[in-house]
Parts: sequence; C-alpha cells; structure tokens
Amino acid sequence: MNIYKRRIVAFVIGKLIGGKEISRVFDRTTSSYNEVAGEVSITSINVYDTEKNEMITGSGDDKGISLYDFVTAKFIDIKIYGEKFDGFDYESKKVFYGDMKENTVSFFDFQDSKHHYYIMLNPYENVTENLGLLI
Repeated sequence: MNIYKRRIVAFVIGKLIGGKEISRVFDRTTSSYNEVAGEVSITSINVYDTEKNEMITGSGDDKGISLYDFVTAKFIDIKIYGEKFDGFDYESKKVFYGDMKENTVSFFDFQDSKHHYYIMLNPYENVTENLGLLI
C-alpha cells in the first residue's frame, strides 16, 4: 500500500491496540510528523490524513475490521490478535502484518517487502521522547 494509506492504517491499529489519545504519527520511513485526525473504535472508524487529504472509513467486530479508502475506492481488511495484526490491501493485492510495542507500530508490507515503523504521539509528545521504543 502507499505510504499515506499505510500511515492511516498504522494510526487505526495504534488507537485500537494502544487505546490512548493519538494526534500525530511519526513516520520513520519519511522521518516526518503527520497529523491524523478522526474517531476510532472497533465499530466505527473515520480517519483523515491532513497532509494527503485522504479519508478512510470503516467498521468491524471481534472477527476483523474492514476499511474503505475513498481515494482509491478499495477496501483494506485487518485482523487484530492482542498486540499483533495482519491484513490485506485490495489496491495492491498484497498482505501486510505487524505488531505494536509501547508507542510504535511495526508494519511489514509485502508490496515493497520492507518493515515500516510508526510512532504514535499524543499532542504533548515529540519523537525524541520516544526513540527508545523503536526496538
């Protein structure tokens, strides 16, 4: 999946697994902070990436989550198992998986066969306070 969609999916996973207030995501791939806004619960997901103007919406239950990307008009399916997750992106037709430890979502995407790391930040944190959480 593209970097913008992956960042939003990481935000959704971070909110669902971590359960804390998140307003920014630090993307280690691009070394940039990104504002992401919206509501996330297992039954209702509406998330907006302010940099890309990309909206993803969806819902789920204990069996999984289905997200819809308005930019590509494609779905993303995700299953969460404790701190781990996996899913399928219907745009790239590729699988992804990962986990969340502390504030960091680790994401392996088979589209580019690389690991990606996203640090979930509340409004009062910056990445220097969270560098120890990347391992």
